[in-house]
Amino acid sequence: MNEQDVSSLKSDVFYQAGIFLGENGLLAPFGSVIKKGIIKPVGYYNDENEIVDTVKAVDVMREIFSKDIKFNKAEAAAIAYDVAMMIPDGNGNSVKRDAMCLLLSTDGEEWKQEYFPYTLIDDRCVWDSL
Repeated sequence: MNEQDVSSLKSDVFYQAGIFLGENGLLAPFGSVIKKGIIKPVGYYNDENEIVDTVKAVDVMREIFSKDIKFNKAEAAAIAYDVAMMIPDGNGNSVKRDAMCLLLSTDGEEWKQEYFPYTLIDDRCVWDSL
């Protein structure tokens, strides 16, 4: 797995997350995988009346994606979901912010975790720097 493929996978996740956040104002768990060099988005389906359990959805996707990578059905996978985190402001105080948690694996074993704060402005997602 080369760096360009990983970068393309992350870019796809950011693109999809921006759409979901702009349309819904929140980010339900979703993922993307690279299969045979092609990035494919993957959603988490549940009944319409059921509230998505983020922990369950992430665990299910992580398990499936890990198996796909280990058995060479996918080269890499990413999972994204909404979190709230405390981030220092310019005055040294911590403020609660919305952020996307991004999990990424290229071996099916290790899942690297990164956080990306965002702000919604006029139904558009703006990614903030830490």
